[in-house]
Amino acid sequence: MKKISEILFFISYNIYLITNILNASFYSIYISPYMKIIMVFCIILLVFKEMFYKKLSKKEFLLLILCAILFSVLALHVNGLAMVPLFFFMYSARDIDFEKVTKNTIIYSAITLVFVIISAYAGIITNYVDITLERTRVYLGFRYALFPQMILFNITACCMYIYRKKVSIMRGILLILINYIMFSYTNSRLSFYLSVLLIVFVTYLQIKPNFFEKHKIISFLLIFSFPICAVSSIYVTTIYDSSNNTLWDLDVFLGGRLSKGKNSFQQYNINLFGHKTEYIGNGLDKYGQRDMLEHNYVDCLYVNMLEKYGILFNIVFLSLLTYAMYRSLKEKKYILFAILIFYALHGIIDDLEIYLYYNAFWLAISSYFRNKRLLSE
Repeated sequence: MKKISEILFFISYNIYLITNILNASFYSIYISPYMKIIMVFCIILLVFKEMFYKKLSKKEFLLLILCAILFSVLALHVNGLAMVPLFFFMYSARDIDFEKVTKNTIIYSAITLVFVIISAYAGIITNYVDITLERTRVYLGFRYALFPQMILFNITACCMYIYRKKVSIMRGILLILINYIMFSYTNSRLSFYLSVLLIVFVTYLQIKPNFFEKHKIISFLLIFSFPICAVSSIYVTTIYDSSNNTLWDLDVFLGGRLSKGKNSFQQYNINLFGHKTEYIGNGLDKYGQRDMLEHNYVDCLYVNMLEKYGILFNIVFLSLLTYAMYRSLKEKKYILFAILIFYALHGIIDDLEIYLYYNAFWLAISSYFRNKRLLSE
């Protein structure tokens, strides 16, 4: 029964990965009409998977309640079908070995990513090039330049997790080189810099595994990485003033994220359950057209989530993440702890990580709600 249960989970998960990555590309014209059916099918497979599960523990029942709350709030303001199965997967992954999740993520994400890029250069789909005075960005078959860079960030993080016990400077250099090649096309600077820092820091932890043990105060504070990044982002956004030179320079460095966030806060007041937001970004639609209305997209994950889903969603979700951070540090899973720190930092500059196909590490949370620990080191 366990084997059948696991097979159903990975069929659902791999279908989810492949279709959503393809939908982020110019294959969207063929995929998007069927996305609702595909996402429902993925959820049905997960429901069947749960039929093979015998009895819930108290922790698993708590996770079920939390996921139900998050999904209920999410359902009020669904802005994309890719978000719908997130908490179904998060709950269903509680009895799945996370190492297998990361391996599947690398294989299917990498194959689909390469397939899209080859398709773009073969002329099968559009390879959009965005040329401005600031920079030239090649979309590599995707509908926005940041999409392939973020997929690669997820693959990179999964690679660092899988090989956490095997120190290899050459592996780190190879991953940096691959990320640099991607960056040379997409010009997604902040995501690239964080990828390099992640690789360097995780490699350092492999060489110096007692870093967090020697810096207990810092380690304790880092448990709260997600709430700290959230509160800091929201606070700086609310106090942003273009007449303040420091804030102005920071806004320029962050690509206008502070000013756009401040404008958005003036449009959408903060409430308990969020809003049906209407963000207009730089991404292209499935026909390769860009919305000509004024760009007001909020890239910061924490501001974005607060406006879309409200205070309740954010408190529950950030609490789940903080609990996972606490458990990973307590159980000395330092590589996982470090990777989650970098996803917390990444949320300051980009909201894409909220989607599971850009961030497999959401599923690491659910394993901590089992009586038996599955996050093997």
